[in-house]
Amino acid sequence: MLAMAVTEPPKASIRTTGPWQQLGVILAALIAFAWYGTVLLRRAEALQSRAFDQAFFQQLAWNIGHGHGFVTNFAPGNALAVHFSPFLALVAIPDLLWTDPRMLSLLNAAGLAAAGPAAFLFLRTLLPDAPLGRALALATGVSLPFWPAIQEAARSDFHPESLALPIALLAATAGLSGRRRTFWILALTTLSIKEDQVYTLVVVGLVVASRNGSLKADGRRLIAVAIAWGVAVFIVVMPLLALLSAPPGQAQLLTASYYGWIAHSNPGAVISAFLRPEAWERLGVLLLCVGALPVLRPRWAVLILPPFLADLMSSHYPQMILHFHYGLLLIVPTVSAAGMGAAWLLHGSQNRRPEAGPLGAWPALAVLPLGLLAGILLGGMPPALGSSNPPPTTSSALLQLQRCALAIPAGSAVAADDNLGPPLASRQRLVEITSARPTDYVAVDVQAAPPGWIDLEARRAILAGLPHQRLLACSDGPIQIWAPSAT
Repeated sequence: MLAMAVTEPPKASIRTTGPWQQLGVILAALIAFAWYGTVLLRRAEALQSRAFDQAFFQQLAWNIGHGHGFVTNFAPGNALAVHFSPFLALVAIPDLLWTDPRMLSLLNAAGLAAAGPAAFLFLRTLLPDAPLGRALALATGVSLPFWPAIQEAARSDFHPESLALPIALLAATAGLSGRRRTFWILALTTLSIKEDQVYTLVVVGLVVASRNGSLKADGRRLIAVAIAWGVAVFIVVMPLLALLSAPPGQAQLLTASYYGWIAHSNPGAVISAFLRPEAWERLGVLLLCVGALPVLRPRWAVLILPPFLADLMSSHYPQMILHFHYGLLLIVPTVSAAGMGAAWLLHGSQNRRPEAGPLGAWPALAVLPLGLLAGILLGGMPPALGSSNPPPTTSSALLQLQRCALAIPAGSAVAADDNLGPPLASRQRLVEITSARPTDYVAVDVQAAPPGWIDLEARRAILAGLPHQRLLACSDGPIQIWAPSAT
């Protein structure tokens, strides 16, 4: 089947665009990259990044690049049983060139910024070649990198979904324009980025199957491949990896820990989960960013619901309210449904169908101001008004840690405060300070405000015992490095 899929048919042209349109989309992407990259780098300099997920992915990339496989101390066993992301082997390549979690932050910012041009090309190919169709593609491409959902993903420092988003949109563009080989390469790449991209590729397959004559069959094949991949990964591969690699009694899938509560819940608890107000507000904002165009094509709009309802039903707090990267899975179905709604509206306007409304396609042009205004007022990335924190100022905290870290011999095991984890993650053993062993170096930030998942009593006990059990190897401002215990 895949041998047939990579045979290249005659190419259909992606509709031409004016240089000013291309310039506008590229400029918006560069602004978004500069904004997110600057804030994330300043956060890193101020030691405001968190072990989850920044240290998790940095240690994983370092272990892959140094031949230790998909392992991290932040998850038992093989990390592919937590997130099936073989694509991270490619992320390990730039990490070898610059072994620093800030590289991951810049990749995160670049992926999210690139989603704007990718959405522009997708809608430019999907929509009729009319002035208003071009305007809507431009409006979406310019505003998308600043949507609140994109800003939330930027706040996560790094997660592979940020890279999957533009690649999936480009796969859809290739499928709509008849580029079979490119379509399959990008689609299979997206599948390799994370297990939940199965759903994204089902949506891409539906779009291609419904809109392109030459690749209709390929769209249907992609749906079948994505579903088969999902069944194999979720039901066979990940459980098997967890069983074979995790210590006894710790072989549990992330999905089981997030959704296991449903089997023992009552109807009232399930209904309450479906009615989480913050999640519904975020969905409403996302629909606002595309001018509510999906409601014009309800059969396409319903594709937004499966990932949204899956988020609602999770017991993981950031996921249930669509914080951080958890809203990204809604972007491709939302943009696709908006494109289908806009295509119907544009076609109705051109043929003067009364159901198109007296304003014709002009409401579609509201996408640009709505998307940008939502980003300014509701976005969570400083200095957007919806952010709860001001932009971090330049700080010497990272330099202080780097100076003190020279006291730690290369390859030594480290137990660190949560915010010190990312810069120290490029080693085989790095754990939270509450899991410190006598043989570990201990890195402490005496001014740290540990996140809610840290056992504060256990941390206080560790800190109280350090002067009695260990020698202070380095102290620089609030940073302390304690040598392993002599006993």
